[in-house]
Amino acid sequence: MNLSARMIVVLTAVGLISGSFLSVVGLLTKERIAMNQQLEI
Repeated sequence: MNLSARMIVVLTAVGLISGSFLSVVGLLTKERIAMNQQLEI
């Protein structure tokens, strides 16, 4: 596998992993964010 293909595979994998991690964090903190927004208003 040449260098360009390997870089594309690695960057795609890193993007998928970080995107899924941020999605899970967003789902876990959704209720807390909504509650804090209600307290601010």
